[in-house]
Amino acid sequence: MINKGPYKYIRHPNYIVVVAELILIPLVFNLYVTAIVFTILNAIMLTVRIKAEEKAILKSE
Repeated sequence: MINKGPYKYIRHPNYIVVVAELILIPLVFNLYVTAIVFTILNAIMLTVRIKAEEKAILKSE
């Protein structure tokens, strides 16, 4: 387990930036439906991806 830098406080800090981008960029252009749809799809994808990453991390320890 990593205990330094942003990983000390947040398990997947890069994904927070990705989520913010997928919400904020469409909103800048008033694309509300796009922001909602892509946020939902991204949440589904990240759920699968984070579970797989956590499993791989636990195997390597």
